[in-house]
Amino acid sequence: MLETIKLVKSSGSNDVVIVFSSRGVEKGKFTFFKSLSTSNKNVIFINDHESKWYLNGTPEFNSYGRLLDKIRELIQSLQLTEKSITCIGTSMGGYAALRYGRDLCADTIIALGPELQLKLPLSRSENSIAGENLDDSDISEVTYDSRVFLLYGSNDLNDLYHASKFQHHNVKQSVYVGQNCNHEIAVNINKEMPIGDFFTKIIDEKRVPKLSFLNNHRITFAEALIIYDFYQRVSEGSILPLALTSELTSITSNQYATFYKELGKYLLSVNMLSEAETALKNSIRIDDRPSLPVLLLARIYNLNCKFTSALNLLQPLAERAPTISVCLELIKASLNLNMSVLTAQTIITALELAKTEESRIRLQRQLTELVESPVI
Repeated sequence: MLETIKLVKSSGSNDVVIVFSSRGVEKGKFTFFKSLSTSNKNVIFINDHESKWYLNGTPEFNSYGRLLDKIRELIQSLQLTEKSITCIGTSMGGYAALRYGRDLCADTIIALGPELQLKLPLSRSENSIAGENLDDSDISEVTYDSRVFLLYGSNDLNDLYHASKFQHHNVKQSVYVGQNCNHEIAVNINKEMPIGDFFTKIIDEKRVPKLSFLNNHRITFAEALIIYDFYQRVSEGSILPLALTSELTSITSNQYATFYKELGKYLLSVNMLSEAETALKNSIRIDDRPSLPVLLLARIYNLNCKFTSALNLLQPLAERAPTISVCLELIKASLNLNMSVLTAQTIITALELAKTEESRIRLQRQLTELVESPVI
C-alpha cells in the first residue's frame, strides 16, 4: 500500500482534485484530508514527507517524472469521459500545485503562500533543501494557461515577493492578499469558511469567495523587489544604502503592516526618527494588534520628549502585553511627567517580570540609570 499518495473516489463526479501536502506533514498523512476527503469530488492526496519540495516526486517514486506519471495513471483509472483537473497546495504544496498543475494541463490551480524560486535567502525552501543536489526548477517567470488563484498573507514579506513576481508575469491571473495574515493563510480562511467549502466554491464557480480579510493584490513587482531587498539586508544586519531607504519611505500601501513595522524598526536604529514615526504609524493604522510597533513609536515619542504621547500609548500596552521593555519606556515617560505613583507601580511590575538573576541585575542597572537621569 502506498504511503505518499492516496486516491479517494466519488462516483458520478467528473472533478479530479490533486492536493499536495505542505512540508512537515508526517508519512501516511495528508494536508486537507479531513476537509476534502468527504467532498463530492475525486481527490488524489500526495505527501512528500521528506519535505524536498516535490522536486524528486515523493520518497516512493524518487523522481519528478515518476510521480507525474503516477498521477496521470490514477486520473486515467477513473475512466472519466470528461474531466476537470484542479491542483491545490499550500506553501511547499503550493509550489508543487503550480509546477505539476502546469504539466498536467490542470483547469484550475489554487496555491496558498507558494514559493516560485526556491532556496532564496531566508526562505522556507532554503531551510529545507539548502545544499541538496536537486533540480530546483525556477517557475517564477512561468506563464499559465490554467486558471490560477494565488493567495498569501500580508504579514509574510517572502510570500509578498513571490506573489508579486507571479502577478508581474501573469497579469490576467487572480492574486489575493489576506490582510494581517501570516504564511498559514489557510488557518484564517477556515475561521470564516470551512476550507473544504472554500476550495469547492473556487472549483465550481471559478472565483474566490468573499471573505472579510481578502483583498486584491495591488503592490507592484518593482515595489515588492525593493521590500524584499530591504528584508534580506536587514535580516543580515546590513546598513541600507541611502537610495534604497528613500525608495522604501516612498512606498504607500494599505496592506502590509509587517513591512512598515520592519521599516520603522530599521529607521529608528539609524536615528531617522521622523521617517520611523511615519512608518510605525502606518503599521499601527493597518493592524493595531502587535505590540512592537506601539512600543517603538512610544520610544520615539520619549526620545523627542513627547512624554504624554508616549504615556497614552504605553499605559494600555502595559495592561494588555506587559514586558520589561514596555515598563522601561513607561517609567521614562512617567518620571518626566512627575507621576510618582505610576512610576513606582511600573517599577514593581518590571521587577516581577524579571524571572532570572541575570535579567534582574540588568533591570536594576537600567532602573538606576533612569532614576538618576530621567530626561532623555
